[in-house]
Amino acid sequence: MAAVKTGHMKLFSRLFLGLMYLLGHVFKSPKITLKPMEIPEIFRSLSSVLTGEDVLDATLSEEYRARLQRVYASDLDILMSTFSNLDPCSDVVAELDRLLDQNPTLANIARQVIKVWYTGQFNEPDDTINGPKTPEQYRSGLLWKVIQAHAPGYTNGTYGYWATAPDESKPSLV
Repeated sequence: MAAVKTGHMKLFSRLFLGLMYLLGHVFKSPKITLKPMEIPEIFRSLSSVLTGEDVLDATLSEEYRARLQRVYASDLDILMSTFSNLDPCSDVVAELDRLLDQNPTLANIARQVIKVWYTGQFNEPDDTINGPKTPEQYRSGLLWKVIQAHAPGYTNGTYGYWATAPDESKPSLV
């Protein structure tokens, strides 16, 4: 029974990551001009291409990069180096996609980058979950923006806000 449950979770995880990747690229296909950058800027630019989000928080980006670096040091370095060496005149998204199709190791670390941005967590090589380390990492998952909801257990609303229907003219809490 546990093997079936684990299999279902792996399948769900793969489907979820695939959906997030597709959503990021269907709704936004950023054209990014690459230039020599510092490592944090490379990671944030790479993250922007992978997630389809043009604006990513610099503080979160550095926290996520450091977390992934501790677990996937050489793989992340290779992915960032590969990304920073792409021809800035080319379609960076298509080029990166082609490279990831050819290299399962780079594709895996790219999936972990996507996963950490959307959920605040990622899978370690042994498939254990490396969960969010701060409330901000949990609350800031791009998943909540995609599904237009706030993170469960977190809201900017005051006590009892749920008793009144949302005002459609006001922006959501996300």
